[in-house]
Amino acid sequence: MRREYGRALKSKFIRAVNRSEYLPQEKNPKGEIHEDEGFVGFDRARKRLVFRQFHVEGFVNTYVEEADSTPAKIVFTTEAIENIPTGFRARETYIAISDSKSRGVNAP
Repeated sequence: MRREYGRALKSKFIRAVNRSEYLPQEKNPKGEIHEDEGFVGFDRARKRLVFRQFHVEGFVNTYVEEADSTPAKIVFTTEAIENIPTGFRARETYIAISDSKSRGVNAP
């Protein structure tokens, strides 16, 4: 698995790029390569981070930051998922493992 995060568009957004390679196994003899890309931005009206994630399989997740998130732990839960059956939800949690204020992206 490889994940990369960086500033984008005059540091107004964080760009996230993910590539996961799954080796062949009994239930998936061909293996799989998964890729997704997304952008995190600050929604001033909601005063929350919003994460839009685009998957190689064709679905798009729109996550909103949970109210109880902290600078050390940000939790995103989907408010919408495109191109997937109704009722599915997803959650992503990001935990800071070091202080990287000098490299972080600040909300406007």
